[in-house]
Amino acid sequence: MESPFEMFQRRDSGEAELREAAERLGPVAEPPSFWSAIANDASRHATHRGLAVVELVRRHVVPGATTLGLFARMLDGASWLADDDVTAITEISGKVPVRWSPGDTVTSIALPGSRGAIYLAISGSYSALEIAAALHGVWLNTRISAAVIRDTGFNLEG
Repeated sequence: MESPFEMFQRRDSGEAELREAAERLGPVAEPPSFWSAIANDASRHATHRGLAVVELVRRHVVPGATTLGLFARMLDGASWLADDDVTAITEISGKVPVRWSPGDTVTSIALPGSRGAIYLAISGSYSALEIAAALHGVWLNTRISAAVIRDTGFNLEG
């Protein structure tokens, strides 16, 4: 049987195979670049890329410790991310899958292939454009680079 990492490296792995492989991942031993290389590879299916983003966040972002600057470095340019994929949530209605406090910025980041979203609660107040630029590694001033990701959450379709 192939390792979960081999399944993610194969370009012909289907979504069900990748979801099953993700469930079999053991302790974190791989660098974030394993996931960002898959996510940033435009020749891969969008669902494959989106699942790689999810695993990068699940396995390498430590709520309360990971800064936006460190996350941007993990994403390595985030070529899969368009500016309009990032939404700052300014009014909370319904369930948002992150814990947050007044003064935090809650964002939704659409995954490639429109298969759901990642949610981040970030310390401080930022616009969606500032966060998108920071995630691309384009605009990392000290204030936004040092912002702590307080919590992560997911709304995954399928």
